[in-house]
Amino acid sequence: MTATALRPTPSRRRAGRPPARPGTARPAARSADGASLHDLRERRDAARFVGREPELARLLDPADDASIVLLHGPAGVGKSALLRRLEQRARDAGRPVARLDLDAGDDLTAVADAVAALPADGPSLLLLDATDGVVHLHGHLQRRVLPDAPAGLRVVLAARRDPSARWSDEGWDALVARIPLEPLDRTAAEALLAQRGVPAERHERLLRWSRGLPLALVLAADAEQGAAPGGLAQELLHRLAGDELAAADPDVLAVTAILPAVDGRLLAGVLPGLDGDAAEAWLRARTVSREVGTRVGLHDHLRAALAAELRRRAPLQERALRRTIADHLHQRATLGEPWLLDDLVEAVPTAADRAALRAVVAAGGARPEDVHARVLATLGVAVPAVDRGALCVAVVRDALRAFHDPLTLAASPLARGAGPEERAASVRRRLAAGIERAFGATPDEQLQRAVLQRGYLDADRGHGPAARELHLSRSAYFRRLASATERLALLLGQERPSRA
Repeated sequence: MTATALRPTPSRRRAGRPPARPGTARPAARSADGASLHDLRERRDAARFVGREPELARLLDPADDASIVLLHGPAGVGKSALLRRLEQRARDAGRPVARLDLDAGDDLTAVADAVAALPADGPSLLLLDATDGVVHLHGHLQRRVLPDAPAGLRVVLAARRDPSARWSDEGWDALVARIPLEPLDRTAAEALLAQRGVPAERHERLLRWSRGLPLALVLAADAEQGAAPGGLAQELLHRLAGDELAAADPDVLAVTAILPAVDGRLLAGVLPGLDGDAAEAWLRARTVSREVGTRVGLHDHLRAALAAELRRRAPLQERALRRTIADHLHQRATLGEPWLLDDLVEAVPTAADRAALRAVVAAGGARPEDVHARVLATLGVAVPAVDRGALCVAVVRDALRAFHDPLTLAASPLARGAGPEERAASVRRRLAAGIERAFGATPDEQLQRAVLQRGYLDADRGHGPAARELHLSRSAYFRRLASATERLALLLGQERPSRA
């Protein structure tokens, strides 16, 4: 944990400077005009700061009634820079302020010590940066630090994710304000580039690449001035993600680089053998991820950097993965999930082609097979013939496997109805009724019916016990299971159930 001590009290030590031991002298670190390197750093840091004036004005306004301000935004959006500027402006205005940069393993007593050192009267500021990884910070503040803190204290917590849910109990929400930080608007982004010496004629290209993210703008400006090495996408990726993605499955990262949102079902469908639910849970636990409806995705700038790095490092793998994603989404859209056409468009490799195809989909009337064909054409792949029988068998097999999993069953293209329970029940009824109708009275057909009943529908299901009970070898059992599934799929494929 690093801290800047209270200001403007002159006897307090500066950030990063250990107190001198008794009887020792600290070497002079000041220039001829009396300024230290610390002072010089602060002046130059302040001179390079652009934008965020509404946020600064609100945070410094003593009339604002928010005692706890939750400042949140994705990596690279400028939270730490804003806190540094806020600290300096508060200090220049004579307002006591303390700033702590937190780490996951920090001793939280330093937070209480910082509050105790602030004056008991008048407005003061406690700025807490990088709070995402500090698991018990919010409870520590609510139970041990803030109840006895002076009423004039304002605490600003900076995090990548919005922590407001942690402040919704016991009346704390009455003191809380949220300030989400977005990328800089065009005016502020151009001012940042100009401040760093980038000529105006070069702005447009850098603005398109950075999309207003302050960190991306700084890296691009430094590269223009020769102060940074090549490979901006790789550098941005490293700066945005740090070590958070170091343990990631590279194939999972590749899928999340291509698609704006994923879930366990999609990941498992695109990457055979993967535990999709575990991969989804891992992604949700990253501070660089965000919720997208019921799914999860990476923040846009990180996703773009990952996609650029994937194209640079493994272009053939990237193209093949886009093909696999397109095939998976096409199959699901064809079998009853037409809303996935929007995701199918994301498999197109270039922004211009994506925009053109997205306009076609938005206009309505686009068939899944037509969209799929357009996607494959952008990938340079011939459109294969559609084996609808194989698609139907796959859907029925998935539904049988999920017979006792209501949430998965509710997502089946065979499902009908409103809520998850109603949809899952409709699939169970349809499968059970189909099994009764699909097989005749011959011993072989009765055996196929029993294989499906014992292998999937019975509560104590299991292919091993079912094979033993039916006196079948493993190979004979699975041959009959495949044959029975195809027979059931053929019957269900000929039906046209109502949408109710």
